[in-house]
Amino acid sequence: MKPVSIHPLSALAGAGLLGLILVASGAAQSPMPLQQLPTGQVGLVRVAGIPDPRLMLVIRDGTPLVVPAGKLLVITGLGATGFGTSVSLSIDGTLEVTTPLPQGTAYSATVLQLPPGLTAAAGSTVHVTSSQPGGGRAWGYLADA
Repeated sequence: MKPVSIHPLSALAGAGLLGLILVASGAAQSPMPLQQLPTGQVGLVRVAGIPDPRLMLVIRDGTPLVVPAGKLLVITGLGATGFGTSVSLSIDGTLEVTTPLPQGTAYSATVLQLPPGLTAAAGSTVHVTSSQPGGGRAWGYLADA
């Protein structure tokens, strides 16, 4: 068997390149610190980061949602499964949003993005109603309170 020899300059260049790659990949994977949600404040709430898909939910017309303890429901959209349907969203019996949706086609659904900051606290009951029974939907996600 022939003895193996390594060229010293090549070994040094390879080690330097490996070190540079490890530093660069470590920097690319550093986690972003998440901001804490304000508690007990009224007004605009901004949630940092992207919600976990398991915490995203749809509230259907006629099926109220009670926000779980320790969570904050961030409502992001309101829509209908049919055309020409107006949809309303209420939290604890107080009307928060009513939106007459524009006319579409007979087979199109319409979803409108809501202004940022519409939230429901833990224990709140969220209702969606529409002019077409069963046709309203609200979309959002749960965040830690």
